[in-house]
Amino acid sequence: MTPAKTDQPRPFWSRFRFLPYSALGILIFYFNSTWDVNFFVRGYLTLLEVQTAIILLYFLMARLSKSQNHKIDL
Repeated sequence: MTPAKTDQPRPFWSRFRFLPYSALGILIFYFNSTWDVNFFVRGYLTLLEVQTAIILLYFLMARLSKSQNHKIDL
């Protein structure tokens, strides 16, 4: 069963949950575009950096939301 929706408003910051991911992507592409290296090496490094950063940011945000939920429940 799915939980029933509550009438409580969503927190303001929850509307911007994709903002850290997009800011991180913009920063990675900006820093990699300033390098003067081979096109394929730059693309490969960009893909590796983006994948690693998304995973790290996901776990960081999960940990932060878990700690905030724990504080609210107390």
